[in-house]
Amino acid sequence: TTEPFDCMAGYHIWEQAWSAGHKAWCCDHYRRGCEVTTTAVPFNCEEGYPEHVDSGWSKTKKAWCCEHEHVACPEDLALSHMEVAATAASPTTTTEFHDCQQDFASWSVSWSRHKKAWCC
Repeated sequence: TTEPFDCMAGYHIWEQAWSAGHKAWCCDHYRRGCEVTTTAVPFNCEEGYPEHVDSGWSKTKKAWCCEHEHVACPEDLALSHMEVAATAASPTTTTEFHDCQQDFASWSVSWSRHKKAWCC
């Protein structure tokens, strides 16, 4: 399959040459052409939610938004987040589990500090 944008072509002048859609797609999929924002978060989890989650979001964005914002989680993962939140209020101890293979290629930007501590 072909990709909708070439994230290498014109990269040296991406700020002037690329459209907003081109920048957003390359940033989301390849971390290239990302606009500097005033926030420290790598993804805007409200943008494109819920209508473009399956067709427009990268795996990295889905993982980050699920992990940090509890948005766009698969059904079973969303349930586990709710269970963790429910048990956090109780005096029992819960063990947090992270899949250290998921998004390993982009761990430095997609993993939470808790997941980094667990896996590293």
